[in-house]
Amino acid sequence: MEHNVTLPGIPAMASVARHYVRELLADCPRVDDVELVVSELVGNALRHTRSGGDGSFTLRVLLKPGWVRVEVADQGGPGAPQVVRAGEEESGRGLAIVAMLADRIGHDLTVEATTVWAEFGWPT
Repeated sequence: MEHNVTLPGIPAMASVARHYVRELLADCPRVDDVELVVSELVGNALRHTRSGGDGSFTLRVLLKPGWVRVEVADQGGPGAPQVVRAGEEESGRGLAIVAMLADRIGHDLTVEATTVWAEFGWPT
């Protein structure tokens, strides 16, 4: 099952995205992890890409038994997302948190957008 929502690029939409995911995944044993990851991905899109301010971003949730993939597609930014390891920077650790919580992460770059995704599995 696939669910998509496009939201304006304002900070209050991070909360909307979290609630959207929590409602969709109410019965998922990893809902807390997924919700935190969505929060980090949306925050990154709003801070580091053209999605913030007057832009928008799209949250996509793909759900199958025992598996979920969340994607945040933004309007592009200065380059590929980078995972910052602890101790390297004062900020920018959001993708490191995502990498710790998700089973797999990745990104897809186009001229117009960057999509960052995370996958989670659990026994059924």
